[in-house]
Amino acid sequence: MIYTKIVEWYMQSNVMREIVDFSLDRWMAIHCEARDEKGNQLFFRYWKGETPITIGSEEDFEKIFHKLRKYKPRTFYVTANQYYRLRDIVDTMDLRNIKRCMPTWDIDNEFQKWKATIEVAKVIVEFLYQYGIERSVFVKWSGNGAHVHINPMAFSDEITTKINPLDIAYAIVEYVNIRLKQKYIEIAEKFKAPELKVENKMDIKRVFTCPLSLHREVSRVAICIDPEKLENFDPTWTRPETYRHYTDWRRYKEGEGDRLAEVAFETIGPCPYLGSTKRRRRKGTRPDEIIRKFLKFDV
Repeated sequence: MIYTKIVEWYMQSNVMREIVDFSLDRWMAIHCEARDEKGNQLFFRYWKGETPITIGSEEDFEKIFHKLRKYKPRTFYVTANQYYRLRDIVDTMDLRNIKRCMPTWDIDNEFQKWKATIEVAKVIVEFLYQYGIERSVFVKWSGNGAHVHINPMAFSDEITTKINPLDIAYAIVEYVNIRLKQKYIEIAEKFKAPELKVENKMDIKRVFTCPLSLHREVSRVAICIDPEKLENFDPTWTRPETYRHYTDWRRYKEGEGDRLAEVAFETIGPCPYLGSTKRRRRKGTRPDEIIRKFLKFDV
């Protein structure tokens, strides 16, 4: 895909609108086509002076292409966390500065084994439905796999003041992965997809692809999928020229995630990853104790 076509893609008003709305109060990261001396694509997360990259409008988004024009911006990501403020690097490391966090399951697989990826997304969505999370869940195809997201507004102010939003997100993803581990294995075997894995990547700096962002290398676009229509998914939806995108990823029902948040946090505890040098772990809790404890909870 020649770079002028990439710029044309991002200058479409509907594309800008999706990226801006998804990025509000989040920390942005950008993969560019330009590469360093080792051949790696340049990756930007800060402006000069270690100011986190953020956008709040379509004008802000357009300015990125002007400021980084010699590096050729290509792919856009934002944090799972939403923040109260993002003026300095220290703001990104302050747990008290996290306003909301989006629980996300990272389903990684070979693109050719997409049916297995969709099957895993379906079992995660069905599990969330059993906990009453219906309006606030959506799926996003990104690259070779998919993400299952819970809209962070699904958690009430009451629960997010009691439990840190990052801890909620980490615990929910981990809890669901433990409960569904056997099903993941069965799906991988059924579709002969040995590369299939579902990871909990929730940490303080984690970023995920923005809707309608182009892939950093191949001609493929990240699209959101209606969880009720996963059965209809076709890989052609990810082609820029024939893409199909679910714009209702914005919908949510406040409080419908609270029950799962409480059960998951009680079972799993806080997010252990605070960055490259710090870890947290609930005192006195060993992995075998966590496994035994989660078995006490039924959907």
